[in-house]
Amino acid sequence: MECGQVVNVSPIKTIYKTVPNMPYPQPVQVIDFVVNINGQNVNLQEIPANANIADDIKTGMLITGSRDEMNTEVLTMKQKSEDVLKSVEYHQNFLRVCDQMLAMLNPEFAAKQQQEQEISALKGQMSNMDKNMQEMSKNSGGGSSSGMDERRYPGYFPEYPRMDEMGERRRRRSNGEFY
Repeated sequence: MECGQVVNVSPIKTIYKTVPNMPYPQPVQVIDFVVNINGQNVNLQEIPANANIADDIKTGMLITGSRDEMNTEVLTMKQKSEDVLKSVEYHQNFLRVCDQMLAMLNPEFAAKQQQEQEISALKGQMSNMDKNMQEMSKNSGGGSSSGMDERRYPGYFPEYPRMDEMGERRRRRSNGEFY
C-alpha cells in the first residue's frame, strides 16, 4: 500500500456514461488527478467528483481523500483475507470428501489416486534412502573425491589367483567361475 500526494486537480467536467437499465447515457461529474507516489507522477482520470472513495480501474488504485474511508476499506480487505484463511481447512476437507466420492463412483479415478499415492510413497522412500546414503558417506570418512570409493571385503580379491581347499591356485574366468 502506498500513499501519494496530489500534485494537480483538474476542474470538474461532465461526461456521459452508459448506465445499466437506462435508455440513454447519464451525466457524471468527474475530475482528473495527478498524484505523486514515490517520486513518480501518476495520472488518475475520470474519477467521480462526488464520491468519497473510488477505484481507478486503469491503475488498480483505491482513491480517497478521507482517512476514515481508507481505514474502513483497509479493515474490510483485512477481514476478507482473514475469512479466506479461516476457510482453507474447510475447503481442504471438502476436497478430500469429493475425492472419496469420485473414487466410489469412478473406478478409474480410484486407480489413478492409488497410483499417485504409491508414487508419492516411493518418492519419499527414495528421498530417505538418499539422505541415509549421504550420511553413510559422511560417516565413512571420505576417500576419493568422486565419492565412488572401491570397497573390498576381507578374503575377496577377484583379480588375484585364489587358493582352493587343496592349496592349488585357481583363476577366475570371465563368466565369474574359477578354473
